[in-house]
Amino acid sequence: MTSSLQAMLDRRLLISADMNQDGVVTVSDVLLWLKWIYFLPGDLTAIVLMGTPIGNFLEITPTSIEGVGSGIFSFLFWYVAFRPFFPRCKS
Repeated sequence: MTSSLQAMLDRRLLISADMNQDGVVTVSDVLLWLKWIYFLPGDLTAIVLMGTPIGNFLEITPTSIEGVGSGIFSFLFWYVAFRPFFPRCKS
C-alpha cells in the first residue's frame, strides 16, 4: 500500500471522544460517532479500491470518503448485516 493511502487509512480509522475538537464531549460528538460508524464500511472500501483499475473506473478519489457512493455502499452493508434481525412478513 502506498504511503498516501496508508495515511488516508490511518486518518479514517481515528476516533476520539471529542470528535469535533471543541474541548468537551457533548451530544454533537455522539452524532459524529454514529456518522463515523455508519460510513466506515464504504470509506474502507473506497480506500482499498482507490488507485486500482476498478477504482479508476468508478472514479473513486479522496473526496469519495463520506460521499454519496460511500453512503450507499455503507447502507447496503449495514442492511445485509442487520437483515437477520428484521421481522419477516407472512403473506
